[in-house]
Amino acid sequence: MKRRVAFSEELFEKSLRGLAGRRCDGTLGNAAEAFGVARSTVFRHIVEATAKRLAECKEQDLGGINPFANMLDTIHRGDSAFVVAPGIDTKGDKHSLGFWKGAIENVEICEELFGDLERRGL
Repeated sequence: MKRRVAFSEELFEKSLRGLAGRRCDGTLGNAAEAFGVARSTVFRHIVEATAKRLAECKEQDLGGINPFANMLDTIHRGDSAFVVAPGIDTKGDKHSLGFWKGAIENVEICEELFGDLERRGL
């Protein structure tokens, strides 16, 4: 837990499950203290790993997906609107195509979203 390289996929997945359940502090914070690691170090690793995953998601090549259905949904958090684009291919597999942040749901953010999907090959 102290080494950045050793921050494993398993710890990352567990931290995300904790965040989703609003239990991140209890999920990893107590474990960090048991290993003699500062909570701030663990949470800094989580932020770095999340930023890396986000960048990978936003740049993933979508050319290999044969879409059957693409959907849009918006999640509001604070003063921001996050438009998410899940999709289902012709085999029935689900794909996270991306998400975009804006102040509100509007035509501009949707046009940006569709332009980005097209740029990445969908």
